[in-house]
Amino acid sequence: MDGIRILGPLEIEGHQGMPRLDSYRQRAVLGLLALNADRVTPMESLTDAVWDGEPPATARSQIQICVSALRRIITGSGCPAAIETRASGYRLVIGESALDSARFDELVAQARTYENSGNLTGALGALRLALGLWRGTTLADVPSSRIQRIAYQLTERRVAAELSRFRIELVLGRAREIIPDLQAHVDTHPLWEEAYGYLMLALHRCGRSAEALEVYRRARATLIQQVGLEPSEELRILERAILEGGANLPRPSLFEPARRAG
Repeated sequence: MDGIRILGPLEIEGHQGMPRLDSYRQRAVLGLLALNADRVTPMESLTDAVWDGEPPATARSQIQICVSALRRIITGSGCPAAIETRASGYRLVIGESALDSARFDELVAQARTYENSGNLTGALGALRLALGLWRGTTLADVPSSRIQRIAYQLTERRVAAELSRFRIELVLGRAREIIPDLQAHVDTHPLWEEAYGYLMLALHRCGRSAEALEVYRRARATLIQQVGLEPSEELRILERAILEGGANLPRPSLFEPARRAG
C-alpha cells in the first residue's frame, strides 16, 4: 500500500520507493502530523512533541527545516501525501486509503456494519484485515512521551477490535482455535476483562472448566493488585455459571462494549 504507515514503526512508501527516515526529529514531526491527519497540528504541539516539552529557542526554525526535508522525501518517494503550511502550523493531507490507521478504522466500521446486518463471516473477515495492518506498537520508533500518549488511543482501538474478533469467533463456534490467541492477549493486556471472559468461555466450551476457573482467579488477583478493583459483575456471573456446570452460561455479547479496568 503506497502511503504512510504508523501502526508500527513509521514508514513512507510510494511508487518511487520506500525512503528511510534516519532523523528522529523528522520521524516525530511526521508521526504527529499523521496522528492528526487532515487536521492542522499547531507549531507548539510539534515543538513540544519533538523535545518532550522542553524545546530550544531555535525550535520553530528546526521544525521548518524538518518539514522542508519531509516534503522532499515524500515527493521523491511518490507517496500520495502532502504537508500544507497553515497560519498556526502544518497539515498532512492524505487519503484514507493511504494512511494505515485510517484504513484500520474504515475496516472496523465495515465489520460493525456487517455484524449489525447479521453477516458474522463478513465482519470477521473485515476485522482480520484491519488487525493485519498492525506491525507492532504505534510509531514504535518515535519514543516521544507526548506522541505516545496520543498514539495510545489507537492501541485501545486495536484491543477493542481484537476483542470483537474473539467475540465473533466464539459465536461462530471456534472456541478451540482462538484459545492460544486469547491466552497471549491476556498476557499482553492484563486489565481488559473481556479477554479473560472470552478465554473462560472458550476453555469451558472445550471441556477445560478447571482451567477456566483458574483464569478467573488470575484475573481477580491481577485486577486487585494493579488497580485495586474486584472483577466486574459480568465476570463474576460467568464464574458462577461455570461453577454450576454451565447451565446458565452467558452469551459472549455480555461483555460488549470493550472496556479497560481502572
